[in-house]
Amino acid sequence: MIDRGDMEETLRLIPGVLSVRIVGDAGDPVEVHVLAESGRPPKQVARDVESCLAAKFGLSIDHRRISVAQIDPAPKSAMRLTLEEVAMRFRGNVAVAEVVLRLDGQRYVGRAEGTASARRRLILAAKAAVDGVTQAVGPRVDVVVEDVGRFVVSQRPVIACVVTLADARGEHTLVGSAIVRRDECEAAVRAVLAGLNRMLGLLLDEERLPA
Repeated sequence: MIDRGDMEETLRLIPGVLSVRIVGDAGDPVEVHVLAESGRPPKQVARDVESCLAAKFGLSIDHRRISVAQIDPAPKSAMRLTLEEVAMRFRGNVAVAEVVLRLDGQRYVGRAEGTASARRRLILAAKAAVDGVTQAVGPRVDVVVEDVGRFVVSQRPVIACVVTLADARGEHTLVGSAIVRRDECEAAVRAVLAGLNRMLGLLLDEERLPA
């Protein structure tokens, strides 16, 4: 049986999609309402939703039952971590991921190592990104990579990353996704940043508070 929450969460991984609400039975939805950023044509977003439902859940839905509302993306804060470089080195069956991030003129190098399998390489890239983020925001924030997955949306490969962030306000589960441009490891890092950059300003403000 298809879970509606799982379906909505999967559709939110589509680049540019902010929110999804499914009306009716998840196995045969009456309507799918999507809120997306305005950077892409609504018909393209609807096609991506249609393709994702077919590929992931085996559902065929008439595009006329998919409604897409768009809003302008929030202005990007000046305080954003940007990706400078991703490198993956190998020592036998051990892979070492190194990610270089920049924030406000400062450079942070995150590292992680582990088994060199294809799946582990994506997780190592994400963990190296988290290591760099943690250096930038300070020791009061704990970030853990929960999972990294591959998806195909409208015939384009997408990497999604789920992280758990623990700070003074509690635990937060964040999801970020990125289309594969150069390679999957680079996309895994961009997915981590897509999830964490939304909270970066709050995290930096918290780090400035007295202990």
